[in-house]
Amino acid sequence: MGGGYLDSAGRVESLDTLAKEFLAAAPESAERQELFTKIEAAVAEESAKSSSPNAKEFGKFYALAAKAVQSGKELTKEVERLTRMLAGNVALKARAALHKRINIAKQFIAQA
Repeated sequence: MGGGYLDSAGRVESLDTLAKEFLAAAPESAERQELFTKIEAAVAEESAKSSSPNAKEFGKFYALAAKAVQSGKELTKEVERLTRMLAGNVALKARAALHKRINIAKQFIAQA
């Protein structure tokens, strides 16, 4: 075993689906704004269902990532920044959190 993290770590399937729909919608469109609202509602719902503080934290990251994309920010640089942080001396718990944030941010990057 390599001890690595799965690409699905930290992700929620229903939120991933909304993220893909969000990216597919035209920027500045009413559809994208509606999907942003759905993401926020789904994050709140997932947080309410979970008793895990980690699940709540990473659920909120979906909303933060959507908000960043909504305001025109490209998350590729954020993924690169987080990946560089992993190259340093990072505690195991922080390493896991960084991997989860990267996995979620990747859901908000348009696939070529």
